[in-house]
Amino acid sequence: MDMKHERVPKKKLFRNPILRFLSSIKFAIPVLFIFAMAMAWGTICESRFGTGYAQRAIYHSWWFYAIQGCMALSIILSFADRLPFKRRLTGFYMIHLALIVMLAGSVVTHLWGIDGQIELGPDSASRHIRLNEDFLYVFDSHGQQVKVALPYSANATSINHVLRFPNQKTITLKTFLPFAAPKRTWVAKKGVWHAKWQLKNANFGQAFEFWEGTLKPLRKHDLGPMRIRLIPESLFEGYTRLLKHQKVQFLLYHKESGTRFSVRDLKKPFTVQQKGQSYQLFIHKNKKLGLTAYRLKGPDRTYVYFPQYSEYPVGQDLKEEREAPFLFMDLRKVQQKNTLFFTRSTSKNTMRVLYGKGTSWTESTDEKPIVLPWMGFTLSKAYEATDRVIQWQYEPGTPQKKEVQNMSALLLEVNQKGHAKKSYWVHTQGVTDIVLGDTMYKAYVGPRLETLPFQMKLKEFKMDMIPGTQKPATFESFVTVNTKKEPVHIYMNNPYNAAGYTFYQSSYYKDDKGSFHSILSVNKDPGRGVKYGGALLLILGLIIHFLVLYGYIRVGHEKLAR
Repeated sequence: MDMKHERVPKKKLFRNPILRFLSSIKFAIPVLFIFAMAMAWGTICESRFGTGYAQRAIYHSWWFYAIQGCMALSIILSFADRLPFKRRLTGFYMIHLALIVMLAGSVVTHLWGIDGQIELGPDSASRHIRLNEDFLYVFDSHGQQVKVALPYSANATSINHVLRFPNQKTITLKTFLPFAAPKRTWVAKKGVWHAKWQLKNANFGQAFEFWEGTLKPLRKHDLGPMRIRLIPESLFEGYTRLLKHQKVQFLLYHKESGTRFSVRDLKKPFTVQQKGQSYQLFIHKNKKLGLTAYRLKGPDRTYVYFPQYSEYPVGQDLKEEREAPFLFMDLRKVQQKNTLFFTRSTSKNTMRVLYGKGTSWTESTDEKPIVLPWMGFTLSKAYEATDRVIQWQYEPGTPQKKEVQNMSALLLEVNQKGHAKKSYWVHTQGVTDIVLGDTMYKAYVGPRLETLPFQMKLKEFKMDMIPGTQKPATFESFVTVNTKKEPVHIYMNNPYNAAGYTFYQSSYYKDDKGSFHSILSVNKDPGRGVKYGGALLLILGLIIHFLVLYGYIRVGHEKLAR
């Protein structure tokens, strides 16, 4: 019997008109159209503003999830409405089941997958993947840390989440800006100062500024041909004599008391007493890394200094610990490069300048432009203010395609009993000090980190330019992995796979020292196999549906005609 004359009464599973509509093609087609438009808009946003913005604004938004939910609902109801099983609909069942399987794989990927970046430099190994999720990190000097997840949004979001600390102290998370732009404002305040200086010669000119309520020791500016350091007045006094003294190699400076300890050498540990506590300074050489560290062992903990990079000690995360009681300087390193030292004399209400190299140092004031003995440079003060201070605010900014150019900022409100409320901005480009009573906390906004089961280090970075231009044509990385003997080669269309992670060559940048850093995209997709299985089932379903539809497969005793 010809199928076009076969009329079997159709029993609908859904008698409710709403369910019948949701299982019909009248609902499915508009949903697919909206999904296609959303994907097209996401592609445009990703090409203009980067993957991070597209994920926040579209791919992980509530309305995009709602569209996918409508698609899943339409597929499941359409599948259920054609039950019980009919052999002639085998292809239909396989196609819809395949779509359900692929959606399930996408859910697995979303819940347990990883999509982030890892930055590899030539100087240190890394095993941390940065994910595109922001967290607020607050920690004290004892290492106790509070971590709070921030909204995964593309626009400014009000939070009003309260963190409670001992003695009725609280920090309230107010407003989060996932893409922020800094804005400098002036705030009237007595007893503070701000100065702007101009350093220039015939071919170079650059201004630099100091603005702080109180002098923080050894604030830094590096302007290529020289280093600029802001130091407290207690350290400035007599500093010229120390720098000219060839036998003094090291200087240990206690910030609170202003006491200086001159060290001729460290062939044996050097011991100092400060406020009834004993500190011992000694050299520690790490032959494996080829670095020399200086350790200051105190009554509570040991501080590690690398004076060739900073006067402050560094923690396990290699960040400067600016609240450490001592600064440590290797005067031999200071003498190797042209350096400007500044201090503000509160008694004379003027800026004092010390400049030189080696054992030749000159002290001056800011009464008139200073002619420096390097490349015809002159140094002059543009202005100074003692009744106002610069304060940084943040406002919504434009997302940048390169993720390293984006910054996030969070407004905090600090409240403690008996004190006025204070507001602080914390962000992704530095650490903010927050004072709560007699405790100093540090806060910053940073990404969620995923730890790899192995370490990676950049051995070599190569880049080819487009002939006749300075634009990169290709770039590639040779990476050492501590679980492999030979370096792995990662470049475009040649990813590296290990332990379920896939590493793709994504980007790069050049630091101030001229060294290249490679940025790799990292993906871990536990739902990939499920999605591949769904895709295979979809292909088979389409083939079977085509063969049945055009009569190449008989169902029962009859050959199906169109």
